[in-house]
Amino acid sequence: MEDNNYSNQGNAAQPNQTEFLALYQQLCFKNEIKPNDHIILAIKRAPVSTSTEGLVLNLTNASVSAESAGILAECLSVDSCFDEVSFADCQLSEEALRAIIGGLRTNAFCRRLDLKGNGIRGRTVELLGSYLEHNESLKCLILEWNQLGMLEKSFAAFCDGLAKNSGLEILDLRNNQLNHECASDLAKVVRCNSSLTVIDLRWNTVGLLGARELLSGMSKNRTLARLDLTGNNVPQDLTRAIEIAAGHNEEVARSSSGLAQRSMMLSEQLNARDREQKREVSKLLTRLDNTESSMRQQSHRSHQRIQQLQSLLDEKKFLFSQQQAKLSLAESQLAVVETKYTELQKSLQQMLLDKEELIRSHALEMQRQREDRQQQEAGLRKEFDNLTVKCAQLEAQVADSEQRAEQLKAANLELREEVAAVQAEKRLRQAELDERLQTERQQCRDQLLEMESARDRELNQLRAEFESSDRAHRDRQARADRERADLESETARLRAQLQSEKLAAEEAQAGLRARLRAEEEQRVAALEERARLLQSGKEEAAGRAAALAAQLAEQQRAQAAQQAEVEAGKRRLEDAATQLAAARAEGHAEAARVRLEMQERLNSLEAERRSQKELHEEIASLKSELQRCRDESREQLAAKDTQLAVLQERLNARGEELRRWREDEEARAAALQTAVMQFCRRGGSAKAANSE
Repeated sequence: MEDNNYSNQGNAAQPNQTEFLALYQQLCFKNEIKPNDHIILAIKRAPVSTSTEGLVLNLTNASVSAESAGILAECLSVDSCFDEVSFADCQLSEEALRAIIGGLRTNAFCRRLDLKGNGIRGRTVELLGSYLEHNESLKCLILEWNQLGMLEKSFAAFCDGLAKNSGLEILDLRNNQLNHECASDLAKVVRCNSSLTVIDLRWNTVGLLGARELLSGMSKNRTLARLDLTGNNVPQDLTRAIEIAAGHNEEVARSSSGLAQRSMMLSEQLNARDREQKREVSKLLTRLDNTESSMRQQSHRSHQRIQQLQSLLDEKKFLFSQQQAKLSLAESQLAVVETKYTELQKSLQQMLLDKEELIRSHALEMQRQREDRQQQEAGLRKEFDNLTVKCAQLEAQVADSEQRAEQLKAANLELREEVAAVQAEKRLRQAELDERLQTERQQCRDQLLEMESARDRELNQLRAEFESSDRAHRDRQARADRERADLESETARLRAQLQSEKLAAEEAQAGLRARLRAEEEQRVAALEERARLLQSGKEEAAGRAAALAAQLAEQQRAQAAQQAEVEAGKRRLEDAATQLAAARAEGHAEAARVRLEMQERLNSLEAERRSQKELHEEIASLKSELQRCRDESREQLAAKDTQLAVLQERLNARGEELRRWREDEEARAAALQTAVMQFCRRGGSAKAANSE
């Protein structure tokens, strides 16, 4: 027997066991008591309980004195190591029992207490009742082979404490001399106790009266699943009735626990589904918020860019007006110079008539050079016209492609920025050309002033310096031609660069449109997939609700069958049948609650579906707004293109004016040269006449 109890002999003591042993030895030393070897051995070899997996302090058949029991009780009062304590067959004295029970009174860790075969009676029984009244942690109490029923008053006190206990589940009262009076007191406990599941009353003297009292108590109890009255001189029918009542309690407990588990499982599933749907809806709302914020940001950026472009256009208009004013001033100055030059021509006309014969040959040569230059200019103009036509064709193609394309707001903004950059660069080139034209005009005016100031000197030295002036004039003419060719080549290069930049802008625009279209299609597909998932989740929830309704109907049918079996039984179980009907009503209430919760879930899913529909409508409105923004951007781009065409026409007009001005200058230079040649001829003829 001792070998079975201490099968873990070779195991080392755990830290809690070590502390408990050290405390026991310390208290023994403090009270000058020799430590009990049985207690020390039991502490060191404490096995693990099979039911609670905790340690067991097994002192079965040990010899424990009152002093050792007092020290052990003091250790047990603060113990958190042993959840099962056994003093079976120790024949403890009343003082030792009181000490141990008093120590366990403050112990909240012990779950099982075995006091079998210790002759408990009288005051110790009352102390046990007080212990049970104040202790809620004990689950199993074994009092076999004691004398609890020797004094009925003491057992009544024990039953009073037991009635106030709400933690004890198993009570073993075998062989305790319990009579029908004790059974009556115990029946009172059965009526009011809601934690006891097993009471063992075998081999007592309960008798017929006690059994009736216990059966009456069982009619009010819903937790006691086993009441064993073997060996108590109880009639067979009473024993059977008590067994039926206990079995009914056991079935009700099982059905209640199963229903609670099913309800808990369904609640967990519904909560999980609800959390999942909330997460999905929150994700969808977050994405929609992000999309809306990005659209607002893009709209804000587009508005800012349009304002910047408008300010830049106003600035360019102001600069162009300034350049136009400068050009008008220069033209007025040129008109003044031309007037002066006309007066000079009138004053020199007589002198130029005298030089006609001398200049005729030179005029013929100049005419030939002029014709060659005109031919070159005609070729260059033809090339310029061809380039202009090509540029107009390309611009028409750009306008057509821009009218056909569907542009998003961000793409329109980027394209407008690129067109604005091209226009700015073109205006910059136009400004450079205007500055060069102004410089050429200024140089021409300076040259005319120099010619006017040097007119007298040239007249005095005209015969000697005619050839040098002729060469200088030719050099100036060649330089003017070269500068004109440079300007034309620069214009052609700028037009080619503009064309290449427009082509690059078209390619970038097409790529951006394709990418934005693909992204929009992906977003729409994702939203449709999310709506489909929500619809499938709704259908799945409806299927689960139908399955739950079927399960509840099956459970109702099972309960109805049980009710039919109970009604076909004995009339003495009417109270038990009433309780079963109450349990069935609770089941119906629980089923109604579950149905109500499922209906609420379905309503919430329907509300989510409506919210999804509203989100789809909002997306459609956003698409229409985006289309409207595209149309506005297309109109603004067409207006910008119109302005660009107007500026191009102005540039062509300025080029034509420059060409006419150069032709006029060349004609004036030729006339001046003819006049100088005639003057020289007249001077030579006059000198010849004087010499003759």
